[in-house]
Amino acid sequence: MKKIISTLLVLANVAAYSQCNQLVWSDEFNGNSIDLTKWAFQNGDGCPSLCGWGNGELQTYTNNAKNTSVANGILTMTAVKETVGGSSFTGSKLRTLGLHAWKYGRFEARMKMPLGRGLWPAFWMLSTNNQWPTTGEIDIMEYRGDKPTQTNATLHYGLPSPNNRNDGSVYNYTQNLSDAFHVYAAEWDENQIKWYFDNVLIKTETKTPNSLNPASNSTNVWPWNTEFYMILNLAVGGLYTGSPTVSQVELTKPTFEVDYVRVYSGTGSNPALTPPAIVGSSRMFSGETKSFSVQQIIGATYNWTVSGGMASIIGSSNGNTVLVKNTSESIFNLILTITTPATSQCPSQSVQSSLAVSTFNNNCTFSFNNFETNGNEATTIAETNGTSVIQNNPFSSVTNNSQKVLKYVRSPNQYDLIFLDNTLLKNGSEYENGSFVFELDIYSPKPAGTPIEIQIGSSSTWAAAWPTGRHSVYKALTTKTNQWETLRFVLSQTADPNRAQFDTKVDRLLVLLNPNSTASDTYYLDNLKRISISNTTCLLTGFEDFDSYLSTKISVFPSPAKDVITIKGLRENETITILHLDGTILLETQSHRIDLSSFSSGIYFIKVENQRVKFIKE
Repeated sequence: MKKIISTLLVLANVAAYSQCNQLVWSDEFNGNSIDLTKWAFQNGDGCPSLCGWGNGELQTYTNNAKNTSVANGILTMTAVKETVGGSSFTGSKLRTLGLHAWKYGRFEARMKMPLGRGLWPAFWMLSTNNQWPTTGEIDIMEYRGDKPTQTNATLHYGLPSPNNRNDGSVYNYTQNLSDAFHVYAAEWDENQIKWYFDNVLIKTETKTPNSLNPASNSTNVWPWNTEFYMILNLAVGGLYTGSPTVSQVELTKPTFEVDYVRVYSGTGSNPALTPPAIVGSSRMFSGETKSFSVQQIIGATYNWTVSGGMASIIGSSNGNTVLVKNTSESIFNLILTITTPATSQCPSQSVQSSLAVSTFNNNCTFSFNNFETNGNEATTIAETNGTSVIQNNPFSSVTNNSQKVLKYVRSPNQYDLIFLDNTLLKNGSEYENGSFVFELDIYSPKPAGTPIEIQIGSSSTWAAAWPTGRHSVYKALTTKTNQWETLRFVLSQTADPNRAQFDTKVDRLLVLLNPNSTASDTYYLDNLKRISISNTTCLLTGFEDFDSYLSTKISVFPSPAKDVITIKGLRENETITILHLDGTILLETQSHRIDLSSFSSGIYFIKVENQRVKFIKE
């Protein structure tokens, strides 16, 4: 985990299985505390001999329960923003030094990554005769919280710093590694070291011929020939993460979770084949065709089937990728059976994976989350610093008489966020161009005029730093205090200039309550939904006499417009009113040419007596 990885390499997505071997050591984390016969804590900040652990890290390691806990079969390491000694954060570090060490074998762990700038989890190994870097280091997994689709595999070696060297590779996955567990492993023998991600071979280093790049500058050109011990840790900041300052660190999801750690004799384990995770959305609209896949295993056969609903497989069902269409509002199960061939060392194996997919009708009004059931809702709710809980509605009224609502206690963090992932947003451009608008019921303790913001983006391209992965931003202002009201949001700004590349993959929705403030308040949220206004069967309601929209006689050109619009079809002395989508009156005039230079980009309505027409300002 020491020093910066300098060599980047994207490798092919192909799995390989080695000879069968025996499990010789494991920790399944089935208790309620760290097993001190297997692991020892290493606490502190590295001072005085190695302050910041040689990397300029910002944390002190502790054995406190808030940093390290075991429950429900999971080891959880958590980064906490707190001042301990001279450090601004605390983290966790476990190692087997003095307890267990191995010379060669397969070392694997099933883990879920944290998320946020400056977070640095690692699964790595050092020699029990540690004279770093001369005696070598094996980094099975390193990860940056601001690059959530990448994992790193690295060797460190060579002469003492500053003449040390490293040979590292980056493996790019298709999904956010903080969203699900994956298996990270290294197979090590006297002649080579191989790295695997979910049993996909992602990197190989060989002793003869020596593949190290750059070549070792030490007399010990292949130091991986002694006993090594394992290390698990969650650090904050440091050279590897880009050396963020304390204020730049983002604890979006500060937990590093470990399901198990296992060691097998020799190289290769091929234990019981693990059912692979099916990659694809668990939510879709009826009539859509969605792609689902698993990572390829060399020599394996695949058999996809579906059950329930009106689901059917489109095209081939015997590859590692499949297309599925469902034409009914229902839940169907996508089932995959994988069979690996028998070899001289291992028998044939078959495993089955399944994914339940909910299908919804694409109605004019579609609820992302009403907090009543788990059906028609975004499946993941997470927050940065505040806390949320679904509870009974304490302020039932005519505006909102729902039984359940989301209570959210905002933290004093300047940009406190509520994440809703796996959200059926369809194309981001349909919100940007005004075909869809957002609505939200809110009970706010703040004065009227408090801003509420919605951001949408793609979890697959999301990065901690704005604006990467963010598609567009929508805003509304509250009009009431301590009363339920329904807010309608209008386009505020577009974000990532490359948003067209992920426009059809927008699946993440953020709610920001009173952004850019440090107020800590309690809000209640409900009925987060989108309304379609893209055709005459899905008219946006909320204005008086809106049915007359169907018989509009006025016209506006150009639309979209930039600085000036012209209105045709006016009668003498008719007054023109320009409104926001939320009904706010912005301008009243009798001129048929209107200067828009002071208007921000967005969707607007023009009202002439009972006539209304929508136009867009770019």
